[in-house]
Amino acid sequence: MTRNRLIRALAVVTAIVRKIVKFAIFAVVFLFLAFCSLYIIFPVWNEAHMYTFGQQLRKAPLPEDTVFVEMQSAVGKLNGNGNGIDFFAGMLVRSDLSLSELIDYYDSVSFAGAKDDEHTAEIQVIKANSDELHSKYLERRDLKFRKLRSTEDFSGYYFVNLYDGGYEAVFDLRGN
Repeated sequence: MTRNRLIRALAVVTAIVRKIVKFAIFAVVFLFLAFCSLYIIFPVWNEAHMYTFGQQLRKAPLPEDTVFVEMQSAVGKLNGNGNGIDFFAGMLVRSDLSLSELIDYYDSVSFAGAKDDEHTAEIQVIKANSDELHSKYLERRDLKFRKLRSTEDFSGYYFVNLYDGGYEAVFDLRGN
């Protein structure tokens, strides 16, 4: 009789140990996947903010005699030192207005920050000299506009840029 009790007790202990091992393996795998998913979730989250940020520039009314040509954007550590996430939207326009007239027009428009509505985004208007955008906000990234690739005469083409930066990178590796 004691032998049967011993066998049953061992069976119960074995079942409990199996459950503990299964739970431990599940917990380790779950925690690992949860941690790794942060490296997916935060970049996707920042891309969503980038889309919204860029759309406010795209949806802003254009000045007279100005047409939209193309839009490019970038998110990540775009300039400066240290860690952080910057948001940049560049819009190529063709206009009969002068550079100073475009600057005056866009200086009168206010844009919200990429992640914080109280942040004021910076606006920049520069004359296009090639298909590549050269901006003080893009030290680490090149943006090329396909519509200008075959263009030789850049008169009337301007880049209207919207920038907001200095946000924590958190788990977005592009901010490191």
